[in-house]
Amino acid sequence: VKELWMESKQFFAQGLDLDDNDQPRQLDSLTSDAGVLLETGLLKDLPAEQTKPYVEGIVRLICSPDFLTGAGVRCRSLDHWHIPGFIDYHGSNTVWPKETFDIAKGFRLFGFHQLADALEECLLYSLESAGEFYEFFYVSRDGVIWYDREAALAHFGGESPGHGLPNPEPGQAWTIAAAERIVYDRFRWPKAEHPTSELEQELMARMPLLTAS
Repeated sequence: VKELWMESKQFFAQGLDLDDNDQPRQLDSLTSDAGVLLETGLLKDLPAEQTKPYVEGIVRLICSPDFLTGAGVRCRSLDHWHIPGFIDYHGSNTVWPKETFDIAKGFRLFGFHQLADALEECLLYSLESAGEFYEFFYVSRDGVIWYDREAALAHFGGESPGHGLPNPEPGQAWTIAAAERIVYDRFRWPKAEHPTSELEQELMARMPLLTAS
């Protein structure tokens, strides 16, 4: 854990590789994978006082404008929107409902229930607006969500000249499963009141507005 934690960014690195001198270095691109880490339970096994800075750092950055959109969580931070130089499958312009759902589960595991609910609302709203269980949604750098697949491909193709554009597949099983689980849990379990931390209140106050194309 310590080898992968980026203290300056309060976030986990993607991994480690070797520099030109064969010394380990962090792959410091910011991606939503660190948010999914919360749902794995890996940090839950650490002492609470050790876990807190990791969890709060992840939650704060995932809920920042770098990642958060009205459709859910970007796969890569807006800090890296120019990498790799075209629109890619798990990039700054793509939001995966399944990834957002896994992050919401991790938030709930660590007591951020309102934030988890908000992420799930973004997910459900995007599916309802599209009328389809797409694999992912395109979201522009300024937060506009493209619910129409053909319009999205036409728009973002102009930003990715010379490269094939990822095509969001309809009827995606993991998107369907995420939506079904959210709805199932809401009908099965009565809504309970949970304590809200100062961090959660701060982040809820600046949740993004939904903006559709």
